Amino acid sequence: MDRAKLAGQVFLDMPENGITMKRGLMSIVLWIALALSTAANESWLDEKSMTKAFAGQTLTGKYATGLPFTETYAGDGSINYWDPTQQSTGRWQVTKQGFCTFYESMNGGCFVARSIGANCFEFYIVESQDDGPLTPEEGKPYVAQGWYPDKPSTCVALTT
Repeated sequence: MDRAKLAGQVFLDMPENGITMKRGLMSIVLWIALALSTAANESWLDEKSMTKAFAGQTLTGKYATGLPFTETYAGDGSINYWDPTQQSTGRWQVTKQGFCTFYESMNGGCFVARSIGANCFEFYIVESQDDGPLTPEEGKPYVAQGWYPDKPSTCVALTT
């Protein structure tokens, strides 16, 4: 085949390739829009937001290990915790150190929380610091995800 015919054949095939390229470009644009939308629905909760999100609420969730739990945070600061291996009562509060849980028969801790979508919270161990915004330990994944059990969860499990 001579070059003129080859060039003509390539030119004639371009509309089809153009459609394929347009579809590919549209897929990329949609993927970017979805990623930006998801990022816009992720936000770190400050002290006031954590109190509003958890006071008087029950969360059902899973630790990063897959162990399920249910925890109720009463408006008076009391807490009721359950997982398949243990249960306990105790106290919860939001302080400058984060969202903190203190149990009568097991260890608790302080966490910073991130809202993911309409019904998902991720909890991260708080990095030690005296002042400034609450931040998770750098490079550490969440330790648990929780959601309101009366609504569909928007949590996506951590993949390892």
